[in-house]
Amino acid sequence: MATKSKHNAAIASPERRRILGWGVIAGALLGLAGATALPFYFESASILYKFGWERLILLAAHAMGLAAGYLLLIQVLLAARLKVLDRLFGLDLLFKIHRACGIAIAITVLLHPVLIFLSDDRLFIPFQLRYWPEFVGLLVWVLLVATAVFSCWRARFRIAFHRWWFFHRNAAVLIFAAFWIHLYFVNETFRHGVPLAIFWGGLGLGALAMIWSRTRFLRLQRNPFSVSVVEHAGKDTVRLKIESPSGNPPAYLPGQFGFITPLSSALAQEEHPFTIASTPSRPEALEFIIRAGGDWTGQLDRLQPGDKVLLDGPFGRFSYLLHPAADEIVLIAGGIGITPMLSMLRHLADRKDHRRIKLIWSNRSRDRLDLDRELSRLQSRLKGLDIHRIFTGESDVGDADRRLNRSKLEALLNDCSPNARIYVCGPDRMIVDMVRHLIALGTPKRLIHSERFSL
Repeated sequence: MATKSKHNAAIASPERRRILGWGVIAGALLGLAGATALPFYFESASILYKFGWERLILLAAHAMGLAAGYLLLIQVLLAARLKVLDRLFGLDLLFKIHRACGIAIAITVLLHPVLIFLSDDRLFIPFQLRYWPEFVGLLVWVLLVATAVFSCWRARFRIAFHRWWFFHRNAAVLIFAAFWIHLYFVNETFRHGVPLAIFWGGLGLGALAMIWSRTRFLRLQRNPFSVSVVEHAGKDTVRLKIESPSGNPPAYLPGQFGFITPLSSALAQEEHPFTIASTPSRPEALEFIIRAGGDWTGQLDRLQPGDKVLLDGPFGRFSYLLHPAADEIVLIAGGIGITPMLSMLRHLADRKDHRRIKLIWSNRSRDRLDLDRELSRLQSRLKGLDIHRIFTGESDVGDADRRLNRSKLEALLNDCSPNARIYVCGPDRMIVDMVRHLIALGTPKRLIHSERFSL
C-alpha cells in the first residue's frame, strides 16, 4: 500500500500542475526583478558620487551583477534534482533551463565589469590589496566564462565526460562561495538592514541546496541495489537488472528514468542516467537496457551479479499515466529510445488495457536490440497493439529513403485518431525531426510528448 500511495502521489492533475508550475515561474521572475531593483532602492556609497549617465551606467552594472547572483542561486536549485521541481517540469526541462541560465549568467557577468569600467572611465583595477574583493569578483568572472564555454562546447574540445563533470561540480562550489564573498565585501550595501537579510537568506538557501546535492551519494549508500542479471541484449547492448535488498524499490511510473552509480572495481564510479525498462506493476527488480555509447557504457558488461549499484530516481515526466487518458496511444521510438516505450507497454499489458496502441520503432538493424520475443508476447496480450519496425541499415536504397521521414510517418499514422497521444523518444535529432513532422501533419503540440535528456 505504501508503494502504491507513493506511485499515485506522483500523478497530479494536469490543471493543478499547470497552476503550480506557472506559480513557480512567476515567483522566479519576481525574484529576478527584485534582485535587479535592489541597487536602485538601496544605493551603495559609490553611487552617491556619480551623476547623469555615469550614475545610470553604474546602477545598471550593479543590477547586472545582482541578476547574475540571483541566476546563480537558481542554478544551484536546478542542479539539486529536487523531486518537487521534477514533478512540475520534468528533469529534462530543468536541465535545459539550467543550460540556458548558465549562458544568461555568462552574459550578465561579462556586462557587469564593462559597465563599471565605463562609469569609472578606466580599463583596469589597480593591483592593490584594498581591491581584493574586486579580484575575487574577477575569479568568479573567469570561472563562470570557462564553465559556460566548456559546457557548451565540451564535444568540440574533446573533453571526457568524467573530467568535465569533475570540473563543473567543483567550479560551481568555488563560484558560489566567491560570489557571496565578493558581494558582501565589495561595498557596504549588504551589511545592514533588508539587504543583509536577503544576503543571508540567499546564501543559506544556496548552501542548503549544495549540501543536499553533495550528500546525495551518502544517502543513496543506505540502500544500495544488487546486480542480479547482466547479459547481452543485442549488438553493443546490455540488459541490467538490479534488486533492492530491502525488497522495497522506489515507486516509479512507466517511462521514468534514474541515475545509476556502480560500486564495483570493474567500472569507474561515475553517475549516468538510464531509462527504467521494467514496469512498476512487477516491482521485484528494475531492468535497464543500455547501449554502449562511450568508454564507460561499453564496459557495463564487466559488472557481475552481486555487485552493488546506487540508484537515484525516479525522475522525468515521460509517462502515459501523467497525461489525460486518450482512446489511442502512438509510441515512436528511435534505437535505444524503445526502453521507455517498453516500460509503458509492459505496464499497459499488466493492466489489461485494450485501447488502440501503435508502436513505430526505427532501428539500424535487427541485431542492434533483440526484442522480437518480447514484442510478440506483448502483441498477444495487448489486442490493440500494432507494431511497425523500420530498419534503416537493411535496405539498398539511399539514406533519405531508409529513415523514418515525413511521408513514411504520414502513411503510418493515416489510420490513427487525430486525438491520439503521441510519445517520441530517441536520438536528439530524431526527436526534433519527428515533432516537426507531426506538427506539420496537423497534430496539436499538446498531444505530443517527448523527453530529450543529455548532460
